[in-house]
Amino acid sequence: MPNRPPPAGPERPTGRREERGVMGRQRREAEARRKRLRGWLLWAAAGLVLLGLIAVAVLGNRPGSASAGPVIDGIECNTSESLIYHIHGHISIYDQGRPVTVPQGIGIDKAHGCIYWLHTHDTRGVLHIESPSEKHYTLGNLLDIWGQRVDSSTFLAHEIAPGHSVRAYVGKDRHSGSPSTILLTPHTLITLEYGPPWVAPDTAYAFQPGE
Repeated sequence: MPNRPPPAGPERPTGRREERGVMGRQRREAEARRKRLRGWLLWAAAGLVLLGLIAVAVLGNRPGSASAGPVIDGIECNTSESLIYHIHGHISIYDQGRPVTVPQGIGIDKAHGCIYWLHTHDTRGVLHIESPSEKHYTLGNLLDIWGQRVDSSTFLAHEIAPGHSVRAYVGKDRHSGSPSTILLTPHTLITLEYGPPWVAPDTAYAFQPGE
């Protein structure tokens, strides 16, 4: 019998079909990579926004970050107190032998809702120095925040009359320079007076616990 060719088997994919299959897989893999990249970018953007909001909140609530009221002698008026540098002093004031009440609320600006680093909370004469950093403050700084003058021509609310003058003491020691230069150090006892007549300087004050 004559030889017959073997029966044809199933048609095999052509090279073009194989190429289309490979390209399809590559497109799917590339699309998957793009989706993953978009996901990572979205998460990174959300993280940056969150960090920015946290930074704004922290900086906005940090004392000393911004002055809500006018800056006086470089001293800011912040919306909250800072206790990083926290000391107290005391001042006694006499006008011709009569005690002068130190006002409550010096350095507390209700109009702007803020408090200066130097202030008073009551009428005891206790000076609160609550600053975001350790720094030397003076009686002059407090007077400027208070809006008062004490110099060769003025004592607080009135002029100095002929034959009268101002004296200042730190503890029992008379201060030789301008009262404005007296440094406010921990438990400084300041006596400021206009006379005559004169009174003995205050050399003791019972600070409350924590002051």
